[in-house]
Amino acid sequence: MLFNLRSSILLLFLLLSLITAIGQDNASWSSFRGNASLSGTSSVTISKTPKLLWTFKTADAIKSSPIIMQGSTYIGCNDGNLYCISELGKLKWKYNVGNAIEAPPLFLDNKIYVGSLEGGLFAIDAGNGKLVWTYTTDGQIAGAANYVVKGKNTNIIVGSYDYSLHSINALTGKGAWKYTSENYINGAAANNGKVAIFGGC
Repeated sequence: MLFNLRSSILLLFLLLSLITAIGQDNASWSSFRGNASLSGTSSVTISKTPKLLWTFKTADAIKSSPIIMQGSTYIGCNDGNLYCISELGKLKWKYNVGNAIEAPPLFLDNKIYVGSLEGGLFAIDAGNGKLVWTYTTDGQIAGAANYVVKGKNTNIIVGSYDYSLHSINALTGKGAWKYTSENYINGAAANNGKVAIFGGC
């Protein structure tokens, strides 16, 4: 759970039962609402008596939702940084994208994909925090990126305030296609591998 208190992140880590591994298991939450279809469901059993384990302070407000993968928490901040925080609440790395991050990040194939309010989509190595590639839209990105797998290809799909839903090759960062709507695309696009569904302003 996340409490947005101006310049601090207060992460309340819940003691979860039935969790013994750190990999891609029930303890992981790799994207906004958990998966590509945005179902928002999990089979995790949460303790009835959660306890605060740690807090972590940033330089500005938090509007981004966190994701948790392989024991690390990833979260964007209005200070322009994407943070990677260990399960003990210690900074592992941070990467500054140059503008506020309100969109929740996406973890996929050991990379973090996150958009900025300047319209950039960034692919960052989840292990070391190094930039892999950048893709630029013509408007801010406020909603989470998602992914779709078609055969051997994986594309990242993300909406922008340039009125378009963009599809980008996950490996190269090259644009595959874009669909232009009639207004801002502010949220995440759900998909089932065949059809993407999203709302506009």
